[in-house]
Amino acid sequence: MPKNQLMTKSMAIRSPTFPSESAAQLAAVIDGLHGGVLVEETGFQILLVNSAFAEMFGSSIEEIERTGSTDVLIEQMRAAFADYEKVQAAAADARAGGMRIRDEEIQLSDGRVLLRDYAPIDLGDGRHGHLWHLRDVTELTRTARALVSEREQRLRAERSARLQAEAAQTSLATRNAELRALAGARDDIVAAVSHELRTPLTSIITFLELLEDDELTVAQQGALDVVNRNTERLLRVVSDLLLFKDATTIEIELGPVPLDEVAADAVEALRPRADAAGVGLTHESEPGPPVHASRSRLAQSLDALLDNALKFTPPGGHVVVATHSDALGAQLIVRDSGKGIPAAELPHVFEQFFQGAESRRLGRGIGFGLAIASRLIDAQHGTIAVESREGQGTTFTVELDVMATEG
Repeated sequence: MPKNQLMTKSMAIRSPTFPSESAAQLAAVIDGLHGGVLVEETGFQILLVNSAFAEMFGSSIEEIERTGSTDVLIEQMRAAFADYEKVQAAAADARAGGMRIRDEEIQLSDGRVLLRDYAPIDLGDGRHGHLWHLRDVTELTRTARALVSEREQRLRAERSARLQAEAAQTSLATRNAELRALAGARDDIVAAVSHELRTPLTSIITFLELLEDDELTVAQQGALDVVNRNTERLLRVVSDLLLFKDATTIEIELGPVPLDEVAADAVEALRPRADAAGVGLTHESEPGPPVHASRSRLAQSLDALLDNALKFTPPGGHVVVATHSDALGAQLIVRDSGKGIPAAELPHVFEQFFQGAESRRLGRGIGFGLAIASRLIDAQHGTIAVESREGQGTTFTVELDVMATEG
């Protein structure tokens, strides 16, 4: 082999003026590099190329050696680079400025991506050249771009979800404000109408009582009784409406309240009604520490629970009011042996205007009594719960705090 030519399995060096000793030394250095390596002299005169570089452009060391020229490789490079002139211009700028190029990304026409290092080297005998070092990073770039794309998609999705959530929250806040305004307007109308109705109803009841002092025929007395019952029912509805309005707006002053006394008073007040309906009404309690409540509002709550129990307990049935209080807390229980509440209706019994199927059938109430009781109990920092089975009666349980004992 001539001294100006060196051929190995991995690289070929061809130059009529390149000393073989320098070529061998350079080949030994370049052999340790990974990727494609090319050494050029001024004017892109290729002095050295390794097999990895040649193969990147569809050539081979054997082909270069067989043809005795690198022209084919240069043409293959020209065709492979997506912008050959840009690549060469960057190299020319680096040569003119004596600069290095580090990790320059080069796009190939077939979609591959290479990274190029371009650096000046001393060729000996006062000669200077430049070294190309190419690394195929196509898969790495695709993976990185895929990760970036995935991250961007995730960020877009998160941003979209956040905007949707913010829009939904704004819409919900607006809707809630509208509902609160409507509820306030409704309550104001209910209160105004109730006040306007209560005065004439009271007058009607007074005159009906005066009529009862007159001597009436059986038919007249029967008609008067019907008028009385319906007038009293309408007055109770109006009173419930006003009480519900109060329960949502008034401030309740809490203090020590003897729970057993409140229960006893409520039972005695409703005993005549229970006797008239043929329903047993009993009170079971024992003295204990007072509860932290409002006596009048607690009595109203209990009246609403007892009213509900008496309405839906048939003749021969029984209603029990039980109380218990100790240092841990107090319970007020109203238990009846009525028809019970269907399971599907239980979650709604404390909702205003809710009427169960039995209530609608009997035409009793407008769905305010239990809602009033619930709101009043809540205003006294208590809780109310209901348990019921159809045909086995219903139990309401109110739990209240007891007054803290001193010392």
